[in-house]
Amino acid sequence: MTTRRPHSAIDVRPITAADIPDWTRALHTGFLRSPTPTQEEIDSRTGYLLAHRTQGAFDTDRCVATFRSFDQQLTVPGGNQIPADAISNVAVTATHRRRGLLTRMMTEDLTAAKDRGDVAATLIAAEYQIYGRYGFGPATWMTEWTVDVPRAGLDP
Repeated sequence: MTTRRPHSAIDVRPITAADIPDWTRALHTGFLRSPTPTQEEIDSRTGYLLAHRTQGAFDTDRCVATFRSFDQQLTVPGGNQIPADAISNVAVTATHRRRGLLTRMMTEDLTAAKDRGDVAATLIAAEYQIYGRYGFGPATWMTEWTVDVPRAGLDP
């Protein structure tokens, strides 16, 4: 689905294979990485970006915001699993912040997740605090991991 606000030249839409280099540049820019992705990175991203729900916000022909979600099974207390919408790769370039692009992409994705029957959404975020307006918050403040070193194939 393509969404456009009245009087806006910015289209929010699913990406195509041809959009992946520009989409990756926007993601890099949003995360303050080198804006020029390597061809190897573009090639490695192509399969999963097209297989997942990947959106871009395009100002004329330039990608200025990125968003990706994918199916996830979330284990809940008691050991049951529920279908969840996993959200990642969210970035808006500095030149296009505070224009509602994230809200447009997030709203469209969460609405579609509800329609699919997903009962939860998870977010992989560098700054989780900015997503509270969408109902997200930290899942935990502390965790403990035990690794079976030989089974994991690690050197003792």
